[in-house]
Amino acid sequence: MATTPQLPSAVVTVLLEKLGTDDAFRALFQQNPAAALEQAGASHAQAEGCSKCLKVSALADKATIQSSSKALTSMLTASMGQQPHLLAGSR
Repeated sequence: MATTPQLPSAVVTVLLEKLGTDDAFRALFQQNPAAALEQAGASHAQAEGCSKCLKVSALADKATIQSSSKALTSMLTASMGQQPHLLAGSR
Protein backbone atom coordinates (compact mmCIF):
# COMPACT_ATOMS: atom_id res chain seq x y z
CA MET A 1 0.00 0.00 0.00
CA ALA A 2 1.37 3.42 -0.93
CA THR A 3 1.57 6.08 1.73
CA THR A 4 1.65 9.85 1.56
CA PRO A 5 3.82 12.27 3.51
CA GLN A 6 2.85 12.92 7.12
CA LEU A 7 1.51 16.38 7.90
CA PRO A 8 3.17 18.27 10.77
CA SER A 9 0.86 18.83 13.73
CA ALA A 10 1.18 22.63 13.41
CA VAL A 11 -0.15 22.42 9.83
CA VAL A 12 -3.01 20.16 10.90
CA THR A 13 -3.95 22.58 13.67
CA VAL A 14 -4.16 25.49 11.21
CA LEU A 15 -5.93 23.36 8.60
CA LEU A 16 -8.66 22.23 10.99
CA GLU A 17 -9.07 25.70 12.52
CA LYS A 18 -9.61 27.19 9.05
CA LEU A 19 -11.88 24.35 7.88
CA GLY A 20 -13.95 24.83 11.02
CA THR A 21 -14.33 28.60 10.72
CA ASP A 22 -13.31 30.14 7.37
CA ASP A 23 -15.73 29.88 4.42
CA ALA A 24 -13.20 31.15 1.86
CA PHE A 25 -10.62 28.60 3.01
CA ARG A 26 -13.23 25.82 2.92
CA ALA A 27 -14.01 26.74 -0.70
CA LEU A 28 -10.30 26.74 -1.58
CA PHE A 29 -9.84 23.34 0.10
CA GLN A 30 -12.69 21.86 -1.95
CA GLN A 31 -11.36 23.32 -5.21
CA ASN A 32 -7.62 22.90 -4.65
CA PRO A 33 -6.58 20.91 -1.57
CA ALA A 34 -2.86 21.35 -2.32
CA ALA A 35 -3.14 25.16 -2.35
CA ALA A 36 -5.15 25.08 0.88
CA LEU A 37 -2.56 22.85 2.55
CA GLU A 38 0.23 25.21 1.51
CA GLN A 39 -1.78 28.15 2.85
CA ALA A 40 -2.06 26.22 6.14
CA GLY A 41 1.74 25.92 6.27
CA ALA A 42 2.56 22.63 4.53
CA SER A 43 5.58 22.47 2.26
CA HIS A 44 4.92 22.12 -1.44
CA ALA A 45 5.94 18.43 -1.33
CA GLN A 46 3.70 17.72 1.67
CA ALA A 47 0.78 19.57 0.08
CA GLU A 48 1.11 17.77 -3.25
CA GLY A 49 1.50 14.36 -1.61
CA CYS A 50 -1.31 14.72 0.91
CA SER A 51 -3.79 16.54 -1.32
CA LYS A 52 -4.38 13.42 -3.40
CA CYS A 53 -5.83 11.66 -0.34
CA LEU A 54 -7.68 14.72 0.97
CA LYS A 55 -9.88 15.48 -2.04
CA VAL A 56 -13.49 15.60 -0.95
CA SER A 57 -16.76 15.44 -2.82
CA ALA A 58 -18.54 17.09 0.11
CA LEU A 59 -16.92 18.81 3.06
CA ALA A 60 -18.34 18.24 6.53
CA ASP A 61 -19.99 21.28 8.08
CA LYS A 62 -17.95 23.55 10.34
CA ALA A 63 -19.49 22.22 13.57
CA THR A 64 -18.67 18.62 12.64
CA ILE A 65 -15.07 19.52 11.85
CA GLN A 66 -14.75 21.41 15.13
CA SER A 67 -16.25 18.60 17.19
CA SER A 68 -14.13 15.98 15.40
CA SER A 69 -10.83 17.85 15.56
CA LYS A 70 -9.18 15.35 17.91
CA ALA A 71 -9.98 12.38 15.67
CA LEU A 72 -9.06 14.32 12.53
CA THR A 73 -5.76 15.42 14.05
CA SER A 74 -4.94 11.81 14.82
CA MET A 75 -5.77 10.76 11.23
CA LEU A 76 -3.90 13.59 9.59
CA THR A 77 -0.72 13.38 11.63
CA ALA A 78 -0.33 9.64 11.11
CA SER A 79 1.12 8.18 7.95
CA MET A 80 -1.90 7.91 5.68
CA GLY A 81 -2.71 5.02 3.38
CA GLN A 82 -4.78 5.80 0.34
CA GLN A 83 -8.14 5.30 1.97
CA PRO A 84 -10.82 7.99 2.31
CA HIS A 85 -11.76 9.24 5.76
CA LEU A 86 -15.46 9.81 6.44
CA LEU A 87 -16.96 11.68 9.35
CA ALA A 88 -20.36 10.93 10.74
CA GLY A 89 -22.72 13.55 9.36
CA SER A 90 -20.50 14.40 6.37
CA ARG A 91 -22.56 12.55 3.78
